[in-house]
Amino acid sequence: MDKSMRKVDRSNAYGVIEVYPNQIEQAMKVAKHAKIDIPEGGFDHILVAGVGGSALAAEILVDYLPQTNIRISKDYAIPPWVTKNTLVIVSSYSGTTEETIAAYKAAARKQATIVAIASGGDLQDLAESHRNLFLPLPVGMQPRDCTLFMCTILLKLLHNSGLVKDACDIDKELEESIAALHNTLYRDIAKDLSQKLVGKIPLIYATPSMRSIAYRWKIGFNENSKVHAFTNVIPELDHNEIVGFTHLQGNYFVIFLTDQDDPNYHRKRVEVTKEQVKSKGVNTIEFHVKGKTRLSRMLSGLIIGVWTSYFLALAYNIDPTPVVMVEELKKRLKTP
Repeated sequence: MDKSMRKVDRSNAYGVIEVYPNQIEQAMKVAKHAKIDIPEGGFDHILVAGVGGSALAAEILVDYLPQTNIRISKDYAIPPWVTKNTLVIVSSYSGTTEETIAAYKAAARKQATIVAIASGGDLQDLAESHRNLFLPLPVGMQPRDCTLFMCTILLKLLHNSGLVKDACDIDKELEESIAALHNTLYRDIAKDLSQKLVGKIPLIYATPSMRSIAYRWKIGFNENSKVHAFTNVIPELDHNEIVGFTHLQGNYFVIFLTDQDDPNYHRKRVEVTKEQVKSKGVNTIEFHVKGKTRLSRMLSGLIIGVWTSYFLALAYNIDPTPVVMVEELKKRLKTP
């Protein structure tokens, strides 16, 4: 990292992103033997309760494991269908997120099977006092920067417990993902894209296979670059949002995220949608992600987005790490 980058990146976000692949290796060790007992008849649902960056890993798993019945709750309350036969995984990076603490207590009242994931805080205290499984996260990170660690822990937990249907070789897929994330070409691609995005509002459009990755791009632009960004999914956006390009009210740049195994009907929609967007004078780019495994492709798409938001922050002379408005909001909520 050169001197000009250091002046802006005072929190060393570059160094954090650079070692993203290491998170997978570390989490594989932490969760190597993580396992829960399945009740007779199995679980009726798997619920992941968390908000913000602490819910990102679950979003990825929903796309990666569509055959597994995983749902997500991002609120104080939990769904009414949670029972003692539900597995509730409560995730809060800090361990002090008030919505997530409330969700834990609600799940405990329902006598659900609970697993807690955090770097400490009240959530760890609750889990240990109730003798529930607690899986630790590394301290000193931003929640969004711990996504790969959380994702790996969740994958290992579900796989070890026999809850991943049509079980694949999770360790092999994770190792392939580590290798893919070490591709330094992604950094160069991201730096180039960040220059095109200066002064633009990013719209990230994805095929269903990359839905969660597009959402991670949006979060990166929001929290790293400190700008608005929006995401949507094909084919749904072709039935409503595309009409918004008729009367443009913003300086947009559209990023399409697609996967090598997308079906032809999605590929055709991407091409036609791209043509229509371009006809309205809006620039577009497509990242058609290729790779050996589904997981490695998803995480390759993720790292390109993270690097892009990082370099866009530098272009705006902004330190990527702090999220001042989030912290101010939390303080105000705690004020009597």
